[in-house]
Amino acid sequence: MRDGMREKMSALVKVVLFLCLGAVMFWKVQDIFIPNWTTTEYKVERLDQKRLPGVDVLFLGSSHVQSGLSPMELYQDYEIRSFNMGTMGQPTGVSCFLLERAYEDCSFDAVFLDVSGLFITEELYGKQDVNINNFWRCVLDSLAPGPLKYNMAKSYAENSWGDGFISAMLPLFVYHTNWAALTAENFHPSGVSHDYDLGQDIYGMTVPAAAHWTPENIDYATNYIYNFHSGEMTEAVDGIITTKTIEEDLDTTSIPDENLEYLLKIAELCKTHGTRLILFKVPTIAPPQWYAGAWTRVRSELVSQIAQQYELEFWDLQFGTDIGLSLADTIDGGFHLNSIGAEKVSNYIGARIIEERLTAPKADPVYDQYLQEYQKVFSVVRLQTTSDFHEYLDFIKEQGQNWTVLAAALDDYMLGSTDEDMAALREFGLPMAAEGELRDSYIGIISEGKTVYEAVSDYELEHEARIAGNDVSMASKNGWILNPGCSIKVNGTERAIVGTGLNFVIYDNETGCVLDSIVFDNSAQRNPTRNQNWSNIFLRSYETALCAEGSAST
Repeated sequence: MRDGMREKMSALVKVVLFLCLGAVMFWKVQDIFIPNWTTTEYKVERLDQKRLPGVDVLFLGSSHVQSGLSPMELYQDYEIRSFNMGTMGQPTGVSCFLLERAYEDCSFDAVFLDVSGLFITEELYGKQDVNINNFWRCVLDSLAPGPLKYNMAKSYAENSWGDGFISAMLPLFVYHTNWAALTAENFHPSGVSHDYDLGQDIYGMTVPAAAHWTPENIDYATNYIYNFHSGEMTEAVDGIITTKTIEEDLDTTSIPDENLEYLLKIAELCKTHGTRLILFKVPTIAPPQWYAGAWTRVRSELVSQIAQQYELEFWDLQFGTDIGLSLADTIDGGFHLNSIGAEKVSNYIGARIIEERLTAPKADPVYDQYLQEYQKVFSVVRLQTTSDFHEYLDFIKEQGQNWTVLAAALDDYMLGSTDEDMAALREFGLPMAAEGELRDSYIGIISEGKTVYEAVSDYELEHEARIAGNDVSMASKNGWILNPGCSIKVNGTERAIVGTGLNFVIYDNETGCVLDSIVFDNSAQRNPTRNQNWSNIFLRSYETALCAEGSAST
């Protein structure tokens, strides 16, 4: 009898172990197939795992918030403790669920909600081939199983563009067909492994737009959409010309009832928890014809009416005030702000938070530690967004005490250079560069503020050295020789833009990371040249190395 019981118990244990092993394997395989949502996954995990620091002000909203609002700037200048919970797209419904989860463990003095999510509709975003499904999935896929994910999945499943409830709870059911597109990153996700930015995506790159958009220009483009309701099409078929009148209302701006309901639920949540809710808008410098998420006066007025009706506060940072933004403060020609733009937005919001006493300044040792890392990363952002020749040299002198500067000329770096340019090079520590003549070759190296090497010649130059732990190989061939060129290799990898003029490569001695690569051609328009993809890679690599070093030291 006992032997029979033992056999049954043994069989039962085997079944349980088999099911547990199967469940573990299922979750592991599912993790491989789920897209890498990078920063969204990381910040949602911090929320789920109760790893948020002390937070008095919470920011919710789309990628406009994610890149355009800096908690560390708020702390650095005003000692405001905040967290950026912005995610891709972030419909108002997603904001509501995230706020519900945040209130389970935190209390806030103020919650800021970017109102872009109110205008997310399938009709509007579908016209510009934007997948609203991903706006929900990036958060849903990152949430651990639990009541919040269950409730969010139910709301998600009610939408026609969604993949259904089961796929929301068990993402493998929708992603299993992606096996052919798997890459190494799916098996070894690079992810984000730092806390210091408090949810902000930090960018230094600047990509100009084809046009210079101003609020006035955006108004003009917007009015065209809202006033245009008919047009004509003329076509020729087999020599027969016909003209058709097309009637179409291009004005699709509206706030769906569902989004308004989520907004009112957010307002009620804040009221219940004694939190002041501020509706706000991070600027987007683009017309609605180009970008479904563009901000217009029509949208601003609609939100103002809703805010007035429901006694809510609304701060419009695009049309309600001038914070001095330009396209140079964006990463993609106007759609999203870089960290210089985020600094301007954060300074305005921080000053107003203190003025209106939304929260009290608090010194915090955790934030103090984050601030040290932020300031180092932001100095690289400043470097990568400085384009004036004199300002660039001055900034390196001020901030680059632990940097190495590599300079190499291609063709005629002297062409167009002024006496002031030559004086700046002498002051910078490259006097031989200032003494060069027409189409001379030139190489110069400065490390930790000291000139390590310089050479100028009317013939070809080459130089190799090991400086601050990096192997450096440089060459400069002047314009009188066949196939002029230059090279700046760091540890065997070409880092120079290789453009006509004076090429600079800057790297950090502490981490060994390249920080910037730029070429100054002082002739013509004096426009410098950068590779923006390189700039972002340099910044991410430095950020990762810096934070890994910080983790090791603690």
